Amino acid sequence: MQRKLRSLVFLGSFTLCLGHVSADTFTTAAAGNWTSGATWVGGVAPATDVDGDEILITHDVTVVNSNIKLIGGASFVATDVSFTMLNGNFVVEHGSAGFVGCQVLIEHGFSIQITTTAGTLSMVGCEVDVGQNFQNSEGVRYLEDVCLIVDENFQNAKGTDTLINVCALIGNSTSGNFQNDSDSLMHIEDSEFHLPNGNFQNQSSATLSGSITAIWLENGNLQNAGTWTAQVENYCVSGDVSGLSGFLPAAQGCADISAFFDPCNCDPRFEPVCLGTSGCPCGNNVGDGEGGCANSTGTGATLSASGSTSTAIDDLVLTASNLPADVFALLLAAQGAEMQLPLGDGNLCIGGPGLKIVRYLPATNSGPAGQVTLGPGIVALSCSGPLGDPEVTCIDPGETWYFQTWYRDLGGPCGGGVNTSSALGVLFH
Repeated sequence: MQRKLRSLVFLGSFTLCLGHVSADTFTTAAAGNWTSGATWVGGVAPATDVDGDEILITHDVTVVNSNIKLIGGASFVATDVSFTMLNGNFVVEHGSAGFVGCQVLIEHGFSIQITTTAGTLSMVGCEVDVGQNFQNSEGVRYLEDVCLIVDENFQNAKGTDTLINVCALIGNSTSGNFQNDSDSLMHIEDSEFHLPNGNFQNQSSATLSGSITAIWLENGNLQNAGTWTAQVENYCVSGDVSGLSGFLPAAQGCADISAFFDPCNCDPRFEPVCLGTSGCPCGNNVGDGEGGCANSTGTGATLSASGSTSTAIDDLVLTASNLPADVFALLLAAQGAEMQLPLGDGNLCIGGPGLKIVRYLPATNSGPAGQVTLGPGIVALSCSGPLGDPEVTCIDPGETWYFQTWYRDLGGPCGGGVNTSSALGVLFH
């Protein structure tokens, strides 16, 4: 509570400083699209270039095919909502933006940007997923109690950053760096950073202070060429480590590093369920991971996703991996996951009372790689009737659908002849 109060005071002070006498106030009245009058009190939507106005968001809002840009001392505050941008950047040029208790989703290929010294951004108690870069150029950025996923780079370029209790996955798409550029200031407390493919850099004339709980660089370097006073409690770095003498533990802790990131999978679009860590039909449980019950390969089949969850773009791809080679597999879907029913060597978890399970036909062979994919075009397929049930309507924005893969496995550990992957809930926008 003290942390949130401190953050709100921080946000309020910038809002007052940047306020503007002739500003109009736009307050949400209902969930909806930014450009729809029905979303806003008074029936008039604000411009997407917010020039000096005040935006108060207390309902879920979606922005489609447009940037949101704060200019002229504009103020933007969102509280306890989902804020989603499809095909657009969120830009703070001259103004302040604050998110408290929000789910913030910037779809793949687009960014959050602070572009001048007159821009400030605060996020407190949020789940944040940025589809490209999260950049602070000369402004002020404050993150506290944030679960953060950035598909490419997290960059501070001559700005001032404060990160408190942040768990971050940087480079979630292909690669991405964590960069505190020259002449930048950054203070970190009690935070964890995981970079699958990228470097963690504090460049010359940059300052990085505070404390870091864990740094995990699977394919990258940990580099300091500036002023570094942050104590690192745990680290695992595959590449070079330079310029951090006296601020690292005596040895790397790679065996246990993943444990620091178990609660960090906060992507609000996807919910892995029906994991094979317990409750498998013949005790064929697996260890940690996101797969289903163990099959003849010794692992559990995993259903994962890539692309966006936009029904308009319809580029979601679902992939079932760790299947036995050359077996037939079928993707199942339902609007819920309310059961755990033994099915062969696995568990069927999607569906439930009153919830129909539908099929994406035809079945697909897993090939020598033991993998099948579906998509893009999953939404269009749902509308064209291949699911085997004419009563099931199209996948619509705002709906959560659960997917799971059924597959043959004659050599499985329980002798059931079939098995199931883990399941995945997908929130469509």
